[in-house]
Amino acid sequence: MLFQTKRLGWLAIAASVLMMAADSPQSQPDKSGEAEKADVKAGPDRALIIRVPLPIRGTADGQVKRQIEQAVAAHKNAGAGRERPIIVLEFHGDGDQDGEGSEYERALSLARFLAGRSMSGVRTVAFVPQTVRGHAILAALACEELIMSNEAQFGEAGVGETELDESMLAAYADIAKRRRIFPPALVLSMLDPSREVFQVKTLDGDSYVDAAALAEMKSKTAVGEVITIVRKGDLGIFHGEDLRIDYSVVSHIAADRKALAGALGVPPHGITEALTASGDWRAIRVNLHGRINSRTVSEAMQAIDQQIRTESANLLCLHINSPGGSVAQSAELANFLASFDASELRTIAFVEQHARGDAAIPAMACDDLVLTEDAILGGPGEAFITEEQRFDLKDPLKNIAQRKSRDWSLMLGLVDLKTTVYRFTKEGAEERIFCDEEWESREDREQWQRGAAIDLTEGMSAADAVQWKTAKQVATSFGELARIYNVEKFEQVERSAIVSAIERFASQRWLARLLLFIGFFALISEASAPGIGVPGFVSAVCFMLFFWMQFLNGTAGWLEVILFVGGLAFIALEVLALPGFGLFGAGGLLMVLISIVLATQTFVLPRNTYQYEELPKSLFTLIAGMAGTFVAVLIMRHLFPHTPFARRMMLLPPSEEEMAERDKRELLADFAHLYGRHGVAATQLTPSGKAMIGDELIDVISRGEVVAQGTAVQVVEAKGHRVVIEPVEAAEG
Repeated sequence: MLFQTKRLGWLAIAASVLMMAADSPQSQPDKSGEAEKADVKAGPDRALIIRVPLPIRGTADGQVKRQIEQAVAAHKNAGAGRERPIIVLEFHGDGDQDGEGSEYERALSLARFLAGRSMSGVRTVAFVPQTVRGHAILAALACEELIMSNEAQFGEAGVGETELDESMLAAYADIAKRRRIFPPALVLSMLDPSREVFQVKTLDGDSYVDAAALAEMKSKTAVGEVITIVRKGDLGIFHGEDLRIDYSVVSHIAADRKALAGALGVPPHGITEALTASGDWRAIRVNLHGRINSRTVSEAMQAIDQQIRTESANLLCLHINSPGGSVAQSAELANFLASFDASELRTIAFVEQHARGDAAIPAMACDDLVLTEDAILGGPGEAFITEEQRFDLKDPLKNIAQRKSRDWSLMLGLVDLKTTVYRFTKEGAEERIFCDEEWESREDREQWQRGAAIDLTEGMSAADAVQWKTAKQVATSFGELARIYNVEKFEQVERSAIVSAIERFASQRWLARLLLFIGFFALISEASAPGIGVPGFVSAVCFMLFFWMQFLNGTAGWLEVILFVGGLAFIALEVLALPGFGLFGAGGLLMVLISIVLATQTFVLPRNTYQYEELPKSLFTLIAGMAGTFVAVLIMRHLFPHTPFARRMMLLPPSEEEMAERDKRELLADFAHLYGRHGVAATQLTPSGKAMIGDELIDVISRGEVVAQGTAVQVVEAKGHRVVIEPVEAAEG
């Protein structure tokens, strides 16, 4: 009687769903067009790196000068006073480019700018991590300080020159005298192969002179040992280690930017890179939100590839907010990102909130990594790495780390909680993070001292990521990231605005709980009345939408759907075909509940802290849906019969007076005269029903067994209005 009202209120419920959907916040594209460029400045506690493209030709000198001027202006606007900013010019070529072929006029223009009066308030540092030759040498000589790697070579400025005039020699000598980094004789030996250079030991110290100066020196003073440094016919070229130890020309040895920070005396997070002007960027943004699976990775790679081919994009921001989900898919995306050369496509990973578990792999495969202040990198996530996955992951991570100048130990430690990483120091200054395996594989392992283990059980915070030189820096918002990279707007790449909005809406947990509530309520309503009506249709739609949402979120598969449909089938079999509520009913109900829990999470049993935190949320989704159904049933039963509208749509239960009067009438009935008489079951008795005894159709009851319709029966008990029957065969037996 209660569920005669099952059609009441469905339109209202549907309307409420639409209203909540309309209120759901939608993300807007990020824009930034502010003139001030945050973090495009340098100070005594930080350094700005500007890449000098090799070879220097075309407009390269003008581009570098504009970047320097912009940095100096930003420093002044910041009110830093008399503090000298540190600007590092990194001489870095792509591929095998080492500067050969640099145009003399372009290199001289940049050198004069660097050595000019306008740069007197700036500390300029030339950073040479790889071999530099050609006229690019001239620009490096114009800096106040030179830092090189041990293996890098520096020299052969005149390579490729067919004619040397006096003005060129004078320009090199002038820059050398202004900065006094290199002795002029050594500088000219790099340019002119006809010059022979000697190291002369005197009482006043060592001097570096050419043949003419050596002859004059011998005529005026006592000369000790004379060592030939550059032979006639050769162009001078020197290793970084020799320039540091033998010639005291290089101030520090640094193989990469990690060591550069220590050499400059700035904190680990104090090094930032100035990029090209915003007009030179064709910037795109690709989102990696939610759980990582084959669908999300495939869509991201297709979107990036299409933008490169059709729009010539050269700056990519991978916006990550993900708990991970698939180690294999994350590694595939990371290999894809690491395959791009920074000169073709510069990649930035911007982590907002978290890139947990395997989501840290594509984040660290990008050229730059920027995090929000409260972001977490790595640690426990949706996926749990097995021993086999750990073994298979090492080689891909090593390749990615080599391409992006990172330590693969840290990448593995952020994903695999069983990998222990340690702090290593070299010569008391340079710091790196290695696991025992990577440390033992290094040729210079004897130079590294192992320190304490680094705790990555809960991932790495943004501050720690910057401290350990894993992340470039911290940004408060995506808008600040755009300002840091001088980008007015990142074009967001999406399949469709409508599809993206639907997927964002489908990821809301409250929507999953609402669909479960409506689905269970409609299912109970349908089961209480014969036939299939609107509630049955609504219930089916709600459950289909629920599982479709979980497919989009990457948590549901065919297993969950089969468990759910199979559970409902077992429950229906128990109710409709089998008496009582036994194994099929209980098992079917358990299958339905398990399918819903599994559909809201990627794991079966929790195995790390993140999964233990997610399990209560999955259980709450199920409990909320079922509890809402129970409350709705109570409300329907107690409140609806008393509403004016509901009275017209449902039969009200009888009052107490009406019930007493009906009982009185039924007590007056006496069917004792039917005892022993035969009849036919008019309906199926399960165990109650109706039987035709003589010419009377009366309510009867069996002794518990099911009696089929049309079976011959005999009255075996008749007391008042209670009539008990048995099949004729059983009664006669």
